[in-house]
Amino acid sequence: MDKLQSITGNNYPAQTDLHTQAAKVEKAKTLSQQSLKSEKELDKAASGFEALLLHQMFKAMWATVETNGLLGEESNQHQIFQDMFQTAVADSIADGQGMGVKQFMKKELLKTMKKASEG
Repeated sequence: MDKLQSITGNNYPAQTDLHTQAAKVEKAKTLSQQSLKSEKELDKAASGFEALLLHQMFKAMWATVETNGLLGEESNQHQIFQDMFQTAVADSIADGQGMGVKQFMKKELLKTMKKASEG
């Protein structure tokens, strides 16, 4: 544990990750409460979901990688950078072709929207 962490009791990477995840969950709740009226809004919601899923996958994968700490992998700065990097990569993949989750979500949300507008 870092000396600053032990003195202050702060766990910056966990707090940063928790804050990021809480913001994404809040955004997802807000989007789910709004009616999706356009293809663009639907694409944005599906892309956001895929980015969140990818970020969680990257986080789980990196947790399995052993580090020896020689290059500062255990520092707060490295952990924050790694979390930010994983988020950026996940967002970039989701904004592009993605891995298929976005297309599936769009298709299912369109079905739901059609059923809601009919009934």
